[in-house]
Amino acid sequence: MDWALWFTDTGLGCLKFLLKLAAIIFPLMIGIELLKQYKLLEKLTHPLEPLMRLIGLPADAAYPMFAGLVFGFFYGGGLIIDFAKQGILTHKQMVLTCVFLAICHSVLEDHALIIAIGGQGLMLLAVRFVIAVLVTMALSRILKDKPPLSAATPIIEKSSN
Repeated sequence: MDWALWFTDTGLGCLKFLLKLAAIIFPLMIGIELLKQYKLLEKLTHPLEPLMRLIGLPADAAYPMFAGLVFGFFYGGGLIIDFAKQGILTHKQMVLTCVFLAICHSVLEDHALIIAIGGQGLMLLAVRFVIAVLVTMALSRILKDKPPLSAATPIIEKSSN
C-alpha cells in the first residue's frame, strides 16, 4: 500500500468536504446576522402562525420556532428560554416548542449538508416535519398547562432533599 497516495487522497477528500461545509454554513451565518440587523425575522414568522395553531401553540411561539427551524436548536432554545422568562410562553407551550424543534430543527443547514453528501434531504425534511407535527399535536392534547414563568420563577426547580 502506498501510504503517501492514501494520505494525499484522504487529505484532498477531507479538504473538498470542508469546502462544501463552508460554502453552506458561512452564507447561513451571514444571513442570520443580516436578518437580525434589519429585524426581518418578525416578518418571516407571520406565515408560521397557522402551523402554530395546528400544533396547539400561540402566534407568539412562531419567533422561537422559526429561529429553531432555520438557525438551529440552540438559537431557538435560547429564544424559548428568553420568552419563558418574560412570561410570553407557558410551561406547556415551552415544552411543545422544544419537542417540535427536537424532532425538526435547523432545516436549511442539516438538509443542505445531507444533499451535499448525496442523501435524500427533501425526503428527510418531509419525514421530520410530519413526525414533529403529529407528535406535537398529540402532546398538546395530553399535557396540562401551567401558568407562564415569571422572572422570579426558576426554570429548573431545586429539590428539597
